[in-house]
Amino acid sequence: MNRSITTERGMRPPACQRAESPYAAARAIGPLVDVHYKTLRVWVKKALAQGSRPRGKGRSVLSSAERDELARLRRQVRDLEQANEILKLASAFFARELDPRHH
Repeated sequence: MNRSITTERGMRPPACQRAESPYAAARAIGPLVDVHYKTLRVWVKKALAQGSRPRGKGRSVLSSAERDELARLRRQVRDLEQANEILKLASAFFARELDPRHH
């Protein structure tokens, strides 16, 4: 589960800003997001092991592999939507041709 830790106004909680480590932040913000701090620590540990670092301004949340997959999936969706539109048009054409009232 990917949860963003922000307040209603889009600001990071002070506890998160002042935390000395990601683990201290997990303990501080766990109750705020209704997630046990040990669960947050596991998530942080996994993210750090995978090479994730805190996101700065202008940095993408996605890795390059995820961006590549996203681009591939978007192309696939576009192609499938195009094929679906062609099939709809063909279906309408043949339905008119087979309609006995049409002749």
